[in-house]
Amino acid sequence: MSVLATWKALIIFLTACTIWSCGANVKDQQQTKPTNDSSSCVLKYDSALGMSYYSKADIDPIYVGGLKEMSKVLLKNHKYPTQDCSKIMDSKIVVGCIISADGKLIGKMLIKGLPENKGCDANKNALETVSHLTDWIPGRCDGRNVTALFIVPIQYEWKE
Repeated sequence: MSVLATWKALIIFLTACTIWSCGANVKDQQQTKPTNDSSSCVLKYDSALGMSYYSKADIDPIYVGGLKEMSKVLLKNHKYPTQDCSKIMDSKIVVGCIISADGKLIGKMLIKGLPENKGCDANKNALETVSHLTDWIPGRCDGRNVTALFIVPIQYEWKE
């Protein structure tokens, strides 16, 4: 029966890094550096990606067209897991998108994925899906455009 079951991906968007501790699950790859005393921005260096970005910005990046357009793009391009993933009922994958100061997607990382023994290809599919989110209004810190992190959680529900 599980082979005949269908997948439904519910895309949930959270734009505030204060809701998710952005990057807290990205183990020892990052070093944190506050920008200055008057700013709430937090600059991080990720050695795995080989780049610095703001994990917390004064204004987060915004997808061109807003959340409604982002939802359309993600749902249109989402690839459902090809392997039998029936054991991962109600699981969440969290992908971090690095948006450049000129508004382009320049990096992505798996912040919270499914365990390897249960992950099927859902983690890979989530990373590929966010690759279609190419055009953004960049994040801002201290009045200037900056390279910043945007969090995209993807919730899977198993439907019989």
